[in-house]
Amino acid sequence: MASDDKNQQVYPLAPAHEHPRSDEESANLQAKELKRKKRIKCAIYVAAFAVFQTAVILAFALTVMRVKNPKVRIGKLVSIERMETNNTGAAQFDLKFIAQVTAKLKGKVELLKVMKKKKSPEMNCTLVFNVSTKTLQDLNCK
Repeated sequence: MASDDKNQQVYPLAPAHEHPRSDEESANLQAKELKRKKRIKCAIYVAAFAVFQTAVILAFALTVMRVKNPKVRIGKLVSIERMETNNTGAAQFDLKFIAQVTAKLKGKVELLKVMKKKKSPEMNCTLVFNVSTKTLQDLNCK
């Protein structure tokens, strides 16, 4: 059995050609790993901040920056000041009338001079005049 021990090869636990790391080298590796972890952490914080800012801007866009359409109304009392018709066979007339118009024009919102929204009132009115009596018969505004 003693002869068997001499003939066996000995396998070292560590490779023979590499030298064990010194304290300085291991400290350098630990510092690099620490810097890497800090960079990853910083990138995560930047991404979280960007997501948060996007959520805040979206919330402002959907709530604060929402502008309602201005309300414009024409009163029912419309007086015709002048109505002239052309009797040449063509349907032409010159009309001037006075109407009471009420409007609530809160159509502009500005936030920090960055985000601006503006709305203008639009009206679509249908007027039916009786040319023979020179009176207004019907008024519909949308």
